[in-house]
Amino acid sequence: LTLSGANSYSGGTLISDGTLIAGRVDVLGSGDVTDNATLELNTGGTFDNAISGSGQVVKSGDETLTLSGANSYTGGTLISSGTLVANDVNA
Repeated sequence: LTLSGANSYSGGTLISDGTLIAGRVDVLGSGDVTDNATLELNTGGTFDNAISGSGQVVKSGDETLTLSGANSYTGGTLISSGTLVANDVNA
């Protein structure tokens, strides 16, 4: 599933299977993300949402993406293209 439009909801996002592709930093609202599958961030900018869960995070796209949330996901990180910056010691 690919999300490409801005969303303003404040509840959390649960990824339980498959891949959720975020085409912008604001597609997942302002709540925390529980990633138990694959979260692909195909965008640049600053991603403020905290990411937890057992899934992996994939950075794609040519832009620079900064993770600024207190992340605790355990599935690993794959940078397939672009640059990924972690601002928080837990990111």
